[in-house]
Amino acid sequence: MSGPTTLYYFPGRGRAEQIRLALAEAGIEFVEGGGNLGELRTDGTATFGSLPILKHEGVKLAQGCACALYIAEKYGFAGSTVEEKALVNQFVLAAEDLRGPVVSLYWFKKGTKEEFMEGTSP
Repeated sequence: MSGPTTLYYFPGRGRAEQIRLALAEAGIEFVEGGGNLGELRTDGTATFGSLPILKHEGVKLAQGCACALYIAEKYGFAGSTVEEKALVNQFVLAAEDLRGPVVSLYWFKKGTKEEFMEGTSP
């Protein structure tokens, strides 16, 4: 037996949210296994030394997009033609591309947020 489906990530949405959404769409119950990143690196769970990590039916995957696309493919909503698969990949990867600028807004100094939104930030 491979145990319950486990999603390792920090508390909060972040890079694991696409995986959570894919698991919900597939109707898969899962447990959150945040844990200590240092321990996950030491015991080999953190394949690339980072999170998120998904364990599902004996498969362990790292990287948010790879995990979300794996669930979509396994449970039949990744598209049935090459064109449909490309569209699904496009949206999964676009969400990843958007995450950086959105998250970085939190770290901007006062005044630079407006510059960023106007496209004038360096």
